Amino acid sequence: MISYLLTKNIDSEQVYDKDFVNWCANEFKQTQKLMGYLCFALDLDY
Repeated sequence: MISYLLTKNIDSEQVYDKDFVNWCANEFKQTQKLMGYLCFALDLDY
């Protein structure tokens, strides 16, 4: 998770925001299909 967040352009205010967990969940949800495809292509578990 941390390595993924390092690729996002976020500031410390956003990290401490009460909705940060929801934001993170939404970000991961948006990339789920791509990660599934990439892991399948590389024969990795996802």
